[in-house]
Amino acid sequence: MSRLASRFALWLLALALLSVIRPLMAAEVEDANERDDEETLHLAGLDTDGPALLAFFHARARADVDRDRLRVLLRQFAASTNQERSLATAEFLGLGPLAVPTLRSAANDLSEPEITRRASRCLKWMEGSKAATLPAAAARVLAKRKPEGAAAALLDYLPHADNSEVVRAVTSALAAVAAPDGKPDPALLRGLADRLAVRRAAAGVALSRATPPDQVPAVHKLLQDPARGVRLQTALALAEAHDAEAVPVLIDLLAELPIEQRRRVEEFLQHLAGEWAPAVNFPSEDEVARTIRRDAWAAWWRNVEGPSLLAAIRRRTVTAEDRVQIRDLLSKLSSGDFATREEASRQLLALGRRSLPQLRDAAESKDAEVARRAKLLTERIEQDPSHHLPMAALRLLSVRRPAGSVEALLAYLPFAEDENLATEVQKSLTALALRDGKLDPVLLRMTADSKPDQRIVAAEALIHGGGTQGRDAVRKLLKDDVPAVRMRVALAMALARDRDGVPVLIDLLPVLPGESVGQVEDALYQLAGDTAPTESLGTEPAEKKKCRDAWAAWWKANAERIDLGRLVRRPLLGFTLLCDPGGGRVYEIDRAGKQRWAITGLQMPVDAVVLPGSRVLIAEYQPCRVSERDFTGKILWQKVVGDNVINVQRLPNGHTFIATDSFVVEVDRAGKELYTLRQGMMYHAAYRRPNGPIVCLMQNNQCLVVDTTGRTLHNFPSNHATNMAGLDLLPNGHVLITQSNNNKVIEFDQSGKSVLELDAAGARTATGLPNGHVLVASQNNRRVYELDRAGKTVWEHKESGPVIRARRR
Repeated sequence: MSRLASRFALWLLALALLSVIRPLMAAEVEDANERDDEETLHLAGLDTDGPALLAFFHARARADVDRDRLRVLLRQFAASTNQERSLATAEFLGLGPLAVPTLRSAANDLSEPEITRRASRCLKWMEGSKAATLPAAAARVLAKRKPEGAAAALLDYLPHADNSEVVRAVTSALAAVAAPDGKPDPALLRGLADRLAVRRAAAGVALSRATPPDQVPAVHKLLQDPARGVRLQTALALAEAHDAEAVPVLIDLLAELPIEQRRRVEEFLQHLAGEWAPAVNFPSEDEVARTIRRDAWAAWWRNVEGPSLLAAIRRRTVTAEDRVQIRDLLSKLSSGDFATREEASRQLLALGRRSLPQLRDAAESKDAEVARRAKLLTERIEQDPSHHLPMAALRLLSVRRPAGSVEALLAYLPFAEDENLATEVQKSLTALALRDGKLDPVLLRMTADSKPDQRIVAAEALIHGGGTQGRDAVRKLLKDDVPAVRMRVALAMALARDRDGVPVLIDLLPVLPGESVGQVEDALYQLAGDTAPTESLGTEPAEKKKCRDAWAAWWKANAERIDLGRLVRRPLLGFTLLCDPGGGRVYEIDRAGKQRWAITGLQMPVDAVVLPGSRVLIAEYQPCRVSERDFTGKILWQKVVGDNVINVQRLPNGHTFIATDSFVVEVDRAGKELYTLRQGMMYHAAYRRPNGPIVCLMQNNQCLVVDTTGRTLHNFPSNHATNMAGLDLLPNGHVLITQSNNNKVIEFDQSGKSVLELDAAGARTATGLPNGHVLVASQNNRRVYELDRAGKTVWEHKESGPVIRARRR
């Protein structure tokens, strides 16, 4: 059981990292998009406060115009206060084409310069390619501001939206403002019965996304709406919210929908069904083919009813009775009677994964026969696909919701085969946390469980799935005696935009061990951005206290204006990015090794990272170029520097950090070089910490830490030896360095002390994974493999060509 407890702890750690900390680049893109939207509005002369945005959308919803009102608005262009001028601009921009003749006349009238200037600017944003960008940007900013009346204004405007992109932006904004204080907005409730189908659909989608479906029964009436588009959009939104009533509606629509809409439904169903999806992928599009598809999916839905799902999970969950039976069977493996040993082996094999924990222990037995049979049985069970639990069983349980689901998931969690299954369990528990407006009683009881791991699992499910009452139910755990519990609850609270979590995270900085404190620092840096304190945590108690106090002072000064929305969940997808310099390509594979996409025709790509929005940042060695591309290879941005590029990194502020053989440089979005550092010797690798120092591997086999002025902060011997050495900066402040000449990967703490040493055959580069494992790229051996903290290979992929860099996302 010690191994089981250890593995369960690893799954929980993986869950913390997979579901709590989002990579900084995602925060960077979200912030950048928000800045771009606000800049768009400012360029148009439209203020970004609530009243101006509401005036804009109210005006856009008009079908006619009062000429006297237009004359009043023109006079307001020259008003004495900025608020009057701003509101007039907002209303004119909102009127759009209705106001064009009046604005053209004013733009040609030179008697009032201010009126002429503002009229001309409005016209630029009413005509041409920019016309549709304005309402989409205004909707996204309105979703952030959330002024009273936002839902009504957006819903009124929706039928007048410029194009489908604007419709999507408005629908997303409606979801963001749909439930102020946790209660459905009355305008959206009225919208469910609106005479216009576009408003009914948008109201249904917004309420499905913002509130538990069982709390707004009126949304379900749209599943029988006469308009097919309303049924489709509402059913998809409800199904994504784990509502079982929506799935049969989607299946019935398969026989009616045109091909593009049908594919959207099938993509959702295939994700939900996973390994159990029916094989109905054939080219025919006639009415018979559509009927066959519908009937195949209908049969699937009938076969995945709640009791079958529970049975599948329970067959892979060890009970107390199982342990007794397995112990007795294991004792018979040492019997002197061959038939007895064979029968015991047969029964252990029949028990499947339930016997694995005890079989793994028995494989270490001093009895050679017991150890041999236990190893053989372990291999057979692990390799036989019939013993594995499909993730679909866990996913579907949160949709079917049979009685006993929560108990079954909690019992199964310690026996989950890998972190992906453990993550799926936590997602399902989150979906089951609230039912009929009440918190699940089993999860509530577990918040007082004697085992810290159980308290953590229950708390995270209640926080993310139980709304305000879920957070209130676990708030007491912010004062739990166990620091790990306080940390996980505080992180989850911060993710749920509850400010009570942040000061707890700060207080934990001097208390937590290195592998945990890195998660806290990462979260704090996401929230702080450029306002983060400069003090580092250090290793001494006094240094840790100073850092904690600096963060406490930062929170006191910034608590009211920090946007906790910067900290969002983004689990790992299980995709691995690979750089093949010899073949001139950067490509990505899934967990099974199947290629998802490839960018070819590159010149010695040595580093790359996937950015949000299906983009890739690539460093090409010999053309001395860094480029940002889409998955087809189209260049979206590039920067050519004066030397061979070896590393590239997108920073949280949107800048790009580039390391070359002879210097490092940081450039802004326009490509302007902000600083350039040279050390008088060759660089072998370099990256920059978020808002922090630069870590470099130098020609003299030293790891050098410098600030952006080039001042040396710290250095220590790293013995990495080769050019383009492997370097990775870990969230806990440690660095991961590849010693290719020694076939080693070493983790060094901030003082330069080795804290982990792994044998890594042929290692060229290595990166740390959120679960604490290390992903190694072996150029000469043409393989990529994942090592756990004990040095065991837990995943491997072999390639036909050399691989110099691998990254997991």
